[in-house]
Amino acid sequence: MARRFGTPVFVLDEKSLLQNLEEFKKMVRPIRGELFYALKANPRLAVLRLLRKHGVGVEAVSGGEVRVALKAGYHGKEILFNGNGKTPEEVGWAVRNGVAWFNFDSQDQLDLLNRVGKRQGRVLQTLIRVKPEVPRATHPHLSVGEKGSKFGFMRKEIPRVLEQARKLGWVRLAGVHTHFGSQILSVAPFLQAARFSREVFEEIRREGFPMEALNLGGGFGIPYRETDSPFDVETLSRGYRKILAGFKGRVLFEPGRFLVGNAGKILSRVVSVKEGPGGRFLVLDAGMTENIRPALYGARHRIIAVHLDSDEGLGVSGWGLVQNESKVETPKSKIQNLKYNVVGPVCENSDGFGRFRLPRMRVGDLALIMDSGAYSSSMASTYNSRPRPAEVLIRKGKAQLIRKRDSIESLWEGET
Repeated sequence: MARRFGTPVFVLDEKSLLQNLEEFKKMVRPIRGELFYALKANPRLAVLRLLRKHGVGVEAVSGGEVRVALKAGYHGKEILFNGNGKTPEEVGWAVRNGVAWFNFDSQDQLDLLNRVGKRQGRVLQTLIRVKPEVPRATHPHLSVGEKGSKFGFMRKEIPRVLEQARKLGWVRLAGVHTHFGSQILSVAPFLQAARFSREVFEEIRREGFPMEALNLGGGFGIPYRETDSPFDVETLSRGYRKILAGFKGRVLFEPGRFLVGNAGKILSRVVSVKEGPGGRFLVLDAGMTENIRPALYGARHRIIAVHLDSDEGLGVSGWGLVQNESKVETPKSKIQNLKYNVVGPVCENSDGFGRFRLPRMRVGDLALIMDSGAYSSSMASTYNSRPRPAEVLIRKGKAQLIRKRDSIESLWEGET
């Protein structure tokens, strides 16, 4: 892959993705849970086509994501359109293309949905997003179910919203949506949110609204750090069965990271090794432009050395041909583990992945940045005028290019 596609390169393994999908389906099957993939985690068309083939819908949070889903072959009825700031243009376009459900978490967004529905002569199915107010169980930037979050209504606001909804003829309040955060490994907050959500659902139903859907959102975490334990899907499944016993309605979920997170890696090359009083730095050709999570959230991604012991590496880098393609294996008995501060090449001091103990590495050696299938390529940028990498899908042991590397010329396309 380094020779064919250059480095850095995003690599996604289809087999791992499908194993994750089956694990999630097994967890929610007893409650007839329906899956809508959180497209923001990884928006590649190849990923969406694969998930649609296996019966998974899409959760979109922008007009652009709706268009990506349609481009991948989804129909409007397979798409949930969430988001706290939808525009009239986005909603109008989504309605014209048959999008099934729209959530709202402010009164003016409910009014907007009603206006667009009236203009297009279609009553829109809506979900009210409510803060479940569970204790913070994740990084503050990822915690979206608390009082101070921009997302959702507080429970005490619901009567006022219902009063407004009764007056509107082109929206049909038919469900509740809760989502309280991302990268959560504890089961307890999910069960607390599920109890809360069912209570709110039943309260609104008793007010005479034709409630159909309970959307329990996403946020299911994966073990990034060496000390993390895998998410306990069995315990959560048992808890959901108990809480939702006798429930009459559809139960929706929005998994994203859980499906694609550990199925993806970034293959990167060592471009510099710096040793001195300040420490031992291992500089990769992948950095915060390819994976911003460590800089943004203080996230941890395991680094695995692909130790080639070559003077200048092998194959084609993202910037041109590396001349020396020699490869000399180092006997394991002679591999020396050292402490490295692993960093990227971006001109920011926050461009780093953390401290790791790795074999002695040299310029040209390769490394894998693990668990990078979610929120890496989707948040990649061209900061420092760095073209975004190619993306590859491993299918049945073969590497398939699913997105070309940006060209240098694309950095100034559209400028005058």
